[in-house]
Amino acid sequence: MTSQRVTTPQRRRNDLPPDPPAEPVRVLIVEDDENFSVWLASIARRLGLTVTTAANGVEALRKLAAEHFDLLISDFEMPRKDGLALIAEVRANSEMSGLYAVMLTAHDELSVKVTALTLGYDDFLAKGCTEVEVVAKVAAARRILARQRALDADAREWRDIANHDELTRVATRRYFFEQAERHIAQKDNIAVVLFDVNDFKYINDNYGHLMGDRVLKDMGGLFLRRTRSDDVIARYGGDEFVLLVLNLTVDETRAVAERLAAELSSLQWHERDATLQVGVTIGMGCSSLMPAGATIQQLLEVADQELYANKWLKKHPTTTPPEVYEYPVAAASTVPVTAAHRAGTTSAAYGSSPKESFRDGSSRGRR
Repeated sequence: MTSQRVTTPQRRRNDLPPDPPAEPVRVLIVEDDENFSVWLASIARRLGLTVTTAANGVEALRKLAAEHFDLLISDFEMPRKDGLALIAEVRANSEMSGLYAVMLTAHDELSVKVTALTLGYDDFLAKGCTEVEVVAKVAAARRILARQRALDADAREWRDIANHDELTRVATRRYFFEQAERHIAQKDNIAVVLFDVNDFKYINDNYGHLMGDRVLKDMGGLFLRRTRSDDVIARYGGDEFVLLVLNLTVDETRAVAERLAAELSSLQWHERDATLQVGVTIGMGCSSLMPAGATIQQLLEVADQELYANKWLKKHPTTTPPEVYEYPVAAASTVPVTAAHRAGTTSAAYGSSPKESFRDGSSRGRR
């Protein structure tokens, strides 16, 4: 039986996306011997590196703070600040954690190398090295930097997967709880708002789950456009969203929630000669009206009770709604939150500062 070589058809090869261009490696050479610095820089440039030089550790730190570098090649003995003091400050700065560092030294003592490695250098290069050695060291550094970049890219992708709902692109439930717990631990003034899509099952059952996905995706897009970048909007359940807002009064929070609910309810989808719209019910829980030490679960329970009562009122407008949580303390400047509360206006301010930063990059003043 003869083997047959299988190749990718030309058309398919052309359809494949091209490999992204390799990012240039930026190197900072720190050397007080000008001749040696020029020699190293010329080799690095021939190898395709983007080169910057400094004559001492003080100048190097200034340039490291101003620009991003991938590779540091630094002399051991220099005036003003030597190579050991330099690397100690570099490693103390988390923004430079990915910098690959090579120490130049004329010394071969084991104690010097151990100290250098302990402080944060990754490799060594003798001052009496040949061009071949420099090329080999740079090649090794490039391999390690390439692996690190790949790992960083993977980490960013996994963080995005963990923190963003794939369909709607709002935050995940997990990310919401992480941020909420952090703000509660910091004793920040927070509020949570639950948004429930009314009769969403009807859309799935009568127009299909793809149509339902489209509705949720568009709602997620509206949330992202109309909420502040400092707040957290997340998918809480199948057809429920949850918003965490910071530093708003109860009235301002309710105004924001009602405005968002109104905008969501105004969205329209056209399918099979039909125009579809959804209703949205809200429920709130505010830390400023809760006892000290209230947890995020307690805030959500309050919001869920109000949401349930509001859904009841929509279906049974002439009846008494179920009992909801009564806040033990209500500040004089706020309106107590109950299921029947209808105070507030959608033109109220969204934020406690004159201008707020929104996810679309705009800044808006008080509304």
